[in-house]
Amino acid sequence: MSAYSATLSPADKELFKKAQSAWKAYADATCKLSAAPVAAGSMYGAYLSSCELNLSEQRRQMLEYQATCEKSSERTDCLEQFK
Repeated sequence: MSAYSATLSPADKELFKKAQSAWKAYADATCKLSAAPVAAGSMYGAYLSSCELNLSEQRRQMLEYQATCEKSSERTDCLEQFK
């Protein structure tokens, strides 16, 4: 579990687990598609790893933002990120 999930209620932890599982499936499929043009070559692993690293960093930033904005007085601030 992440530091973010440690701050969640039990019900929200379940939602977080589902969101993480869905995100992982998305990231895996996206990176495989992204690396598909070089699937037969020696660079496939490097392309796949690079994609996974980039998407993981984006997810980390999003969760960090989410954890920060939830501490604010206006929880609706959190929704601004998704406009």
